[in-house]
Amino acid sequence: MPFSVSSIALVCTIVFLSACGASERSARGAAWNPKEATLFDDGIDVIESFTTLSGNFRFDAEEELNARANLADVILLGNIRSVQQSEDVDGVRTKRITMDVEKVLYGKWREKEFILVSGQESLGYTLLARHEERLKGRQLAFIRIFRTEDGRTGHHFHLSPGSLSMRDEVETLVAAREKEEGTRQGD
Repeated sequence: MPFSVSSIALVCTIVFLSACGASERSARGAAWNPKEATLFDDGIDVIESFTTLSGNFRFDAEEELNARANLADVILLGNIRSVQQSEDVDGVRTKRITMDVEKVLYGKWREKEFILVSGQESLGYTLLARHEERLKGRQLAFIRIFRTEDGRTGHHFHLSPGSLSMRDEVETLVAAREKEEGTRQGD
């Protein structure tokens, strides 16, 4: 089966970021890595299930899910409580999404909610704004935490449907990640 250039580039990015200890990098509070912007795009999946995809589309979607599950600092399952839009004096729009946390699938998060912010400059903002109705119900939030240039903490995210099949897939990927991290810590 032939693979698209974007599929090959995505796989190379995943391998590179994993080899560089990307998850450990962020935990230490390093700067945002722009190579992760396509994975943590401050956007959403516009499909309910990857099982409806075929060929390269399915391959790409599965690779992206695998990469997010292996690079996210925090993975949450929760319900979207509200979506608010604001606009600054320059006309730049921002969506503020409040998620009630039901379960932490990976990482450390103790609060009962997480505020996700998607600005108009984000790669995923257009899809999020166009498909805002998909923010109802359960969602999986893959969150990447980083330090801004002025030393503050920031985050980028990607939301996927919180369906049972998607949760099962993510929990399997997280279990494999935790096993690998345990093996590395034991070295």
